[in-house]
Amino acid sequence: MDPRKILIVDDHEAVRKSIRSLLSLSSEWTVCGEAGDGLEALEKARRLLPDLVLMDVSMPRMNGVEAARRIRGEMPGVEVIVISQNDPDLVSRQAAYAGARSYIPKAELGKRLLPTIEEFISGNPENNRAQASDLLAAIVDSSDDAIVSKNLDGIITSWNKSAERIFGYSASEAIGKNITLIIPLDRRSEETDIINRLRRGERVDHFQTVRRRKDGTMLDVSLTISPVRDASGKIIGASKVARDITAQKRSEQALRESEERFRAIVETTPECVKLVARDGTLLHMNSSGLRTICAMSGDQAIGSSVYDLIAPEHREQFRAFNESVCAGNRGSLEFDIIGLTGQRRHMESHSAPLRNPDGSISQLAVARDVTERKRAEQRERQIVAETVAATAKFRAVFEQTTQFAGIMTNEGVLIDANKLSLEACGYRAEEVLGKPFWEAAWWRDFPESQANIRSAVAPAARGIPYRETIHYSLSDGTPRLLDFALYPIVDDAGNVLFLHPTGIDITEMKRTEENYRKLAQSLEEEVQARTRQLENRSAEVLRQSELLRLFSQRLLHAQDAERRHVARELH
Repeated sequence: MDPRKILIVDDHEAVRKSIRSLLSLSSEWTVCGEAGDGLEALEKARRLLPDLVLMDVSMPRMNGVEAARRIRGEMPGVEVIVISQNDPDLVSRQAAYAGARSYIPKAELGKRLLPTIEEFISGNPENNRAQASDLLAAIVDSSDDAIVSKNLDGIITSWNKSAERIFGYSASEAIGKNITLIIPLDRRSEETDIINRLRRGERVDHFQTVRRRKDGTMLDVSLTISPVRDASGKIIGASKVARDITAQKRSEQALRESEERFRAIVETTPECVKLVARDGTLLHMNSSGLRTICAMSGDQAIGSSVYDLIAPEHREQFRAFNESVCAGNRGSLEFDIIGLTGQRRHMESHSAPLRNPDGSISQLAVARDVTERKRAEQRERQIVAETVAATAKFRAVFEQTTQFAGIMTNEGVLIDANKLSLEACGYRAEEVLGKPFWEAAWWRDFPESQANIRSAVAPAARGIPYRETIHYSLSDGTPRLLDFALYPIVDDAGNVLFLHPTGIDITEMKRTEENYRKLAQSLEEEVQARTRQLENRSAEVLRQSELLRLFSQRLLHAQDAERRHVARELH
């Protein structure tokens, strides 16, 4: 008997070589050819008509399952053994659906290949077909997918256990019925299209649609439908594999909704959200981020290097930070960016590694524009410095002034007093601070002073100053006199911040004034007495002067009379 012809199909030369070496151990078969993909295998099978094809699954142009299905459909006398390193359960089911004789994992080729081929060659063809049929039936019944066959009129001819579980109809209820039993009314046109494609010999792969269960509920399914041929190659029906993907669809819908919510959150958040690749490529940036860098659209920035946006003095620091995050570390960083229009902004970024589907890691960052905060912090530091300086100046003036001075709340509680007001009067701070000013020790002996101060607080808190001369006492009880004033201290808006009491001891000044008054009064009295004396003396002088004038007049009259007498005698 002539040796059986075997066609080896695998896209790896090393695998084909290993299989050739194994097959060379027997003269009962011969390698009639080799192929590197499913399409080439189909062409060589048509030309060489081998007895057996050893078929790999994962290959370019056409995979091994499809090639096996087409070879078995066109050349029923050619047997196929599928070999693969993929999932054994999945591949074995696919191989059975395609009409393959058997399936061997590549890891078991050395142990199982020759015995399987020998069994094929030495076995009875009818037995082989029966074994293959039993294998197919066992695989069909153990499949998690619904496997259904129908003729070209749509009449169901087989219905496996998973079909019963998925659709709710028993095999006896379904077989003999039209496949429209499980097709919703609004999906009936799909069946017409599928039948037309099957008549043309086409295969329908992973067609997602909706089917109806016996209880009326709808479920999402993925259909793979292949034409079934008879021994002459004529298409007589279809084999349909239905996978319930309802849970998958729900998960996908939930994932889409989650992604949409996440996208909405990212797009509406006021912070800059960006995704940066390890090489610095900007993969994504939300609308807030684009506005921050003054980009009109993502096309102006996404796909470019993010390093171009980093201020030169911070660029290397950001590059090292990006490398660290893409190595799997979390972190935060502050840096300056320069937008597309040249505007500089200060950013605070919090970043975490994000693993991509391909296994690479990118930097997922949420960055906040803190430019105004930084400016505010700078202004605050400046204000604090100015306040410290102003406080120091105020303290110097407060302590070095020659007046008594204090600080009161708007309610009249004394919260500070300078040393002069304490030490000069003999009081301690705890005796006066933290209590209403009018209850302080200075005024305890003078109720009138207490009442005046108390009545002045409320007007002063409204911005009305007060000034009065009042009495106070030293710690030893010595009474003193004070030129007291209460001033409101206001801000630029006119709001009263606190009250400022001041006082000047005018006791000695008042004594001096009294002495001056008494001296002035004494001098006035002396002047008045002297004036009276002068007035009296002036009156005496005037009297004497009048007497002298009268005497002179009489003397002149006498002399004049004498001259007239002498004159008469001479004549």
